[in-house]
Amino acid sequence: MLFRSRYQDNATGNVTLHGRGSLAALAGALGDPALDEQRFRSNIVVDDLEAWGEFGWVDRAVRIGGVTFDVLRPAVRCLATHASPSEGVRDREVMTTLVSAFGHERPSFAVHMFPRDGGEIRLGDPVEVIG
Repeated sequence: MLFRSRYQDNATGNVTLHGRGSLAALAGALGDPALDEQRFRSNIVVDDLEAWGEFGWVDRAVRIGGVTFDVLRPAVRCLATHASPSEGVRDREVMTTLVSAFGHERPSFAVHMFPRDGGEIRLGDPVEVIG
């Protein structure tokens, strides 16, 4: 089956997901309670997930709406996350903080996932770890 990139995080069809608990933890460590999650460009954002809970899904499967995903690995971030999405200037030390404040081996935020099948995801769909 040939996948073509259409708004995925890369040409292989991976998408990224982060939990708002992780965003809140990072915002606290940066001293910026209004940290804009758009700087991470995640395709899917999940409420009601403890900080870094999505990292526990690596090598498991997750069903969201009508789509099942294989959770591949944490998403290692780049310097683009240091820039404000609205201003386009570097204003936060995101990568350094992810490593120093949370002990991440590499500056990771969100997870990469690959869809097993096609289907629809809608706002408010439940998230179920199935494998």
